[in-house]
Amino acid sequence: MPTPHTTESPSVDRRTFLAGLSGAVAGGAVASQFQTTARAQATASPAANAIAYIVDGMGQTQISAARYLNAYKTAPERFPLNVSPAETPTGFDAFSSRGSMTTFPDDPYETTTDSAAAATAFASGVKTYNGAIGGVQTSGGGFQRVDTVLERASAQGYATGLITTTEATHATPAAFAAHVEDRGNQTEIARQYIEETQPDVILGGQRRDFEADASNGGTLVDAARDNGYTIAETAAELDAVDDPPVLGLFSQESHLDYYLDRKNDPENTQPNLDAMVDAGVDLLSSAGDPDKGFFLLVESGRVDHAGHANYPAQVAEQYEATQVAGQLVEYAETTAEPTFLVSTGDHECGGLTLGRDSPYEVEYDVLAAQKATTSRLRDLLAGVRSADELESIVAAHTGITALTDREVAKLRDAPGSISTILAERAGIAFTTDGHTGTDVPVFAHGPNAARFDAARDNTAVADALAAALGVSL
Repeated sequence: MPTPHTTESPSVDRRTFLAGLSGAVAGGAVASQFQTTARAQATASPAANAIAYIVDGMGQTQISAARYLNAYKTAPERFPLNVSPAETPTGFDAFSSRGSMTTFPDDPYETTTDSAAAATAFASGVKTYNGAIGGVQTSGGGFQRVDTVLERASAQGYATGLITTTEATHATPAAFAAHVEDRGNQTEIARQYIEETQPDVILGGQRRDFEADASNGGTLVDAARDNGYTIAETAAELDAVDDPPVLGLFSQESHLDYYLDRKNDPENTQPNLDAMVDAGVDLLSSAGDPDKGFFLLVESGRVDHAGHANYPAQVAEQYEATQVAGQLVEYAETTAEPTFLVSTGDHECGGLTLGRDSPYEVEYDVLAAQKATTSRLRDLLAGVRSADELESIVAAHTGITALTDREVAKLRDAPGSISTILAERAGIAFTTDGHTGTDVPVFAHGPNAARFDAARDNTAVADALAAALGVSL
C-alpha cells in the first residue's frame, strides 16, 4: 500500500547518486556503455511473480564452502575432483545470470553495511544509514519513509509474502514491509505488519513481538486472527494451512534454530526453510487478484549469525541456503507463470577463510560429520568434567572421536570453545566477528535476468523487482 511522505528531501537522492557514479567511471566510453545498458533494461517486460532470495551474511567464500561440502557429501570417494560445477552442480549454478554487487550504505560513520541499510536498498532502491528500516534521514535530521516494492505490488493487487529463518521482524523482512528509524523497534515493526502492510504470508520467529498490544485492544496475534490470519506455530500446523493469510511464528523468542539443530533434533518442531518456501509459494499462488501473481521475500538469515559467532556450522547453514536456491530456480522454471528470481547476500559476515596456515587442506569430513552447532553443544557440554563424557558428547555430535588433553582442558573451562576446536580440526578460520565490506555475488533467473550479468549496486535489486512486476518506486 502507498506510504506517507514528509515534505523534506532525503540526504542523498539515489538517481542523482547513481548518475554521479556512472560519470566517475574511468573512460567516457565505459560510462556511456553503462548508461545505455541501464536505459535498455528500464524497458523490462513484466513477469507474473517476483521472488527476492537474500542469504544474510553470504559472500563468495560461503558459496565456495557449501560447494565443497556438497561435493564431499555427494561422492566422498571422488572428492575433491568432483567439485567442478559440471560434475556436482549446486543450487546457485542453476541461475541463468550472475554478477557482483556493491553493498555500501549512506552512513556518516560506517562504510560497511548492516542488514537494515542493505535490505532497504533491496526493497526501495535507496541508500540509507545503518539501522534504518524502510526510510532515509532527511536533510533536517528527520526520518522519511520510502515506498517498498512489496507495498507497491500489494497496492496493484499482487499477493505478498515474507519468509525468514530469523525473527519475523528482523531487519531483512522488515525493510520490505515496515518503516522505523531504528531496526531494534521490533514491536512497532510487528504492528505495521498486522495493522498496515498485511502481507498474505508471514513466516519466521519471535512470537513475543506479536504479543504486544494492538491499537484496538488485545494483542497483535489477536488482531491478526481478526484480520483472517491462520496462526501456525509448528511445521505440522503450517503444513495444515490451506488458505492465506497465514502468520507463522515458530519460536517464542529469537530466531529459528540453526539448520543442523533443526534437522538433527527429533524434538524440534520448527519447519526447515525449504518447507516454508513450499508453503509460501503454494499459498501465495491462491491469494491476491486472480489476474496478478505474487511478490515473495525469502531470507536465509542465520548464515550471518553463524559468521558473527564464528561458528564452523556457518558452512552447513550456507549448504541449506544453497539447496533452497536450487529449489527456487526449479519453481521458477516449472511454474506456468513467468517468474523473476534474484538472489544475493546483503553483506559477507565473519571473513570466512577456507584453509588456515599450512598444510593447504580443509577437512570437509569434519564439517560433514557435524550434527549440532556450538549453540547446542555448549549447553550439552556445560558442567561436564569427565574427559570420557566430554569425548562421548563431542563424538556423538561432531564425529571427532578423540580429544587432545589441551582440547579437554579448553572444553572444561569454556564449553563454547568447541567452535575453535572444530575450526582448527576442519582447517577453516574467521577474520572478524562482524560484517566485511567486500562485494557479494548476485544471481538472477527468469525474464530479464541478464541485467545481472555485470557489476551492480544493491539498489539494482529493487529496480529489477519493480520492473518485473510492472510497478514503480
